[in-house]
Amino acid sequence: LVNTVFCDIRDVKSDSSIGIRTIPIVYGVKKTKYFLLAVNTFSGIFVFLAIIAGILPPMAHFVNLLTIFGYYYLIKSLKPNADMTYLCDFVAEGEELVSVPLAILGKVIF
Repeated sequence: LVNTVFCDIRDVKSDSSIGIRTIPIVYGVKKTKYFLLAVNTFSGIFVFLAIIAGILPPMAHFVNLLTIFGYYYLIKSLKPNADMTYLCDFVAEGEELVSVPLAILGKVIF
């Protein structure tokens, strides 16, 4: 959710011009960024608690590090001159390149 909606922020002008209603268009870019920060925080806490409760395996701690990755691009996007194309196309979409090694590392260690 965070990744998809984050990339919708970059497309606000084009989506709006053709009548597509996305979260950033309906609620505004600034509110959407803060909403995504809240979702990212909640997700990290939820995964942590699910690990503690035994619902998820301990290796999920490593995958949960993606929460930090999410904070990186979300906080960078709060700057007035943020390069949303770079943050969306390279950083946010690059999560998959980071998640697989984290999952493997978590599996090896645990």
